[in-house]
Amino acid sequence: MKSVVLVASSQDIAAKNMYSILKNELGEEIRVGKCKISLKKVEKKVLYVREPKELGAEQADAIIVLSRHSGTPGGPIITTHVPGNFGPSVYGGEDRKISIAMPFFMKNFLKAVQKGAEEIGYPIALEPTHHGPSLDTPIAFVEVGSNEENWKDLRACKVVALSVIKALEMEREGKFTPAIAIGGPHLNSKFTEIELTSNYAIGHFVRKLDTEYLDLEMLREAVNRNTATAQVAILDWKGIKGEKRREIIGFLADLGVQVIKTKNALRGE
Repeated sequence: MKSVVLVASSQDIAAKNMYSILKNELGEEIRVGKCKISLKKVEKKVLYVREPKELGAEQADAIIVLSRHSGTPGGPIITTHVPGNFGPSVYGGEDRKISIAMPFFMKNFLKAVQKGAEEIGYPIALEPTHHGPSLDTPIAFVEVGSNEENWKDLRACKVVALSVIKALEMEREGKFTPAIAIGGPHLNSKFTEIELTSNYAIGHFVRKLDTEYLDLEMLREAVNRNTATAQVAILDWKGIKGEKRREIIGFLADLGVQVIKTKNALRGE
């Protein structure tokens, strides 16, 4: 990547904190090797944009959104995920359109943030693909949650902000097998552990709630809409209904994608 834009919405407390930390410590233009990293602040909610140009990122090779996290678990957490919708759009994006995932960045971010997060008492997690926007530029969200106290926690915001830069530095290191993940709850600790300990780099993660939308077309999108095409699908076996699991396995066979269980991925198989 030659150009990455880090985006913060002025409507988002955590995003503004992360933006200020990066600007004060590293400046608005940051270099990682040959990659130029630019900081952009926007007035609108990022979830509802339709084009990269609305984020000042029309020329970017990738977009990383600095963001707050709301909802589960209600307390401190640091997460990363791809935006987009496997089914109808509820919070931005387009129906049945997922963004292009950044599997290597998200894996490296979780590895980079792990130690600092643990020191301040924040669990970390890979989230499933959800909410808008649905963009054709590679994009990832990095989030601090889950409540206002956490969004204002400058320790957490600093750990996340600086881990983004570290993860981009790590992009040049190591080779991982690109994968997709399917099944289980919104926060699936198995997939987070796979990111931290295995050789698999997960792009799109489809939670159990969204598996009903997985037909051949959407599975093809999940496999292909990554910065590197997924070679493996990691299934949380008990986290998918039996009939749907069999259907998904059939579609993946049609796509030529290897299927493995979470327990095998955790063993490094």
